Amino acid sequence: MVGDAINVEVIAKNTKDVLTRFVTKINGYEVEDTGFVNEKSIMIKPKCPGKYTFVVYAKNKKSPEDYDSKKEISVYVNEVMPVYSTKLHILSNEFKIGSEVTFEVTSNGGKEVCYEFYIMINGEWALAQGYSRKNYYTFVPFKNGDYRVLVLDKSFHKDVPYEDYDIVEFEVK
Repeated sequence: MVGDAINVEVIAKNTKDVLTRFVTKINGYEVEDTGFVNEKSIMIKPKCPGKYTFVVYAKNKKSPEDYDSKKEISVYVNEVMPVYSTKLHILSNEFKIGSEVTFEVTSNGGKEVCYEFYIMINGEWALAQGYSRKNYYTFVPFKNGDYRVLVLDKSFHKDVPYEDYDIVEFEVK
């Protein structure tokens, strides 16, 4: 997560005789190169989301080579936790023609979570409520049958169709 410390530490034989070099890249762009140093670890606190890549070079102090060993690791840093554990709850007790049926969504994670509701009537999905911060939807059935309600949710600033979803079914008699 943005702001959480990332610590990369080198474990090597003959630790005192080894020099290390840390090259840090964010989204493919090099942002830091320590050069060869005696330090065996580097710690950063990401300030932005993205792919953080650490290229670690190691060499013996007496080695004539550019480096003796090279390892690369990548860490994906998110601005916030993704939305998860989405649950769509039916708040109504009766499912009758002309009576309101209300649905409410709970979820974890995310930031400024938005919800989009769809309803399936006679085998066809229809958008009932476009993405908004409103975490509930009220529907009035006008005929008997089986209904399904789908909720999609995502963090407001995420450029994805959705992060999580849930579906409930009910029957109007």
